[in-house]
Amino acid sequence: NVEITPYRHLPGKVPDVKDSKAWVPSVVVTAFVENKTGHRVPDGWLWSGKVVLEVTAKNPMEKDADKQEMFKATKTWFEIGVDMDRDMRYGAWQIKEIIDMTLPPLQTQREQYLINFDTDTEQVELEAKLFYYISGGKGELVYSVKETLTFETDWTII
Repeated sequence: NVEITPYRHLPGKVPDVKDSKAWVPSVVVTAFVENKTGHRVPDGWLWSGKVVLEVTAKNPMEKDADKQEMFKATKTWFEIGVDMDRDMRYGAWQIKEIIDMTLPPLQTQREQYLINFDTDTEQVELEAKLFYYISGGKGELVYSVKETLTFETDWTII
């Protein structure tokens, strides 16, 4: 489940925008990732995979595809316990007593992103995707939501 809440920051409260006297178009993206299983996900051996949440904001009005992306963030849940050479130094059952980077069983994880855009931003396409990588580099898309927001740009404090 993903909640997308657009709002405006007060003028002068967000640094490095084009017009410090204009309202700043912003959005809060809250993703709820629920593990409905009775075990950690991913679970099993150390190379069993990962779960990746990817949140992006793009400017659909930008003609240059390389400049469309305005924001990108990822959160990864995975098994830990390997060194830089991918050799196991701890068993998954041992390392979880120290730190657990997986999705806990029968729980919901909440990830939240505050995204501020520049004052002349009129439209933003937000997308949240959840991937499950069983092993290797090919992930399966588990969930996806896309929403386009339009902001008024004529709100200025005099």
